[in-house]
Amino acid sequence: MLVNNAGIHSWGAVEELSIELFQANMDTNYFGALRCIKAVLPSMRKNKSGKIINISSIAGKFYSNFHGAYAPSKAALEALSEALAQEVAPYNIKVFLVEPGITETPIFSKTNKVSTDTKYPNIKRFVSLFAASLQNPISPDHAAEVVNEIVSGKRNTLRNAAGADAERFLAFHASMKDEDWVSSVMVDDETWISGMEQMGLPVRKFMEAEKLHEF
Repeated sequence: MLVNNAGIHSWGAVEELSIELFQANMDTNYFGALRCIKAVLPSMRKNKSGKIINISSIAGKFYSNFHGAYAPSKAALEALSEALAQEVAPYNIKVFLVEPGITETPIFSKTNKVSTDTKYPNIKRFVSLFAASLQNPISPDHAAEVVNEIVSGKRNTLRNAAGADAERFLAFHASMKDEDWVSSVMVDDETWISGMEQMGLPVRKFMEAEKLHEF
């Protein structure tokens, strides 16, 4: 049994983030998991048994502005997991993805500070969404319970959303055409705030604050 749970997080505009931050996200979130997988596969294959559980994120399927460093690292983990699942199936090895939403963990206090002098609009929306979500946070226990269900055999699906917000965000994204998703950033602030509040996210106070919220 292998559970890949280590992860780091960065946010900001693609142009304004350093290459080092992109590399750090890939090295931990993707290559870190890959190293562990390669370490356990020989024994799992020999024993013709094993489970590999990769903790991904809805960001692995839900690509948002200012997540250009983090989301690709999780998308790569998703692709690796699906490819690997087919390769190891003949050896009775199963691969699983757990996809939490915005979960209250120390990752946010360790992430890079969002630049206040960004050249790109809507950064306040992005930060406000996370701040509002963490006002009524999703506990890591939700992801842990999904892992427990996989370990016990109660779950056998490749992809497993963790937390009500994860399912809500994934459904919201899936309901839109790619072009509509891209153009959705062009709505005015009031329309955006209203849309978020309809999803149960009280973003207004963070949008109306003079400064960006700090985590």
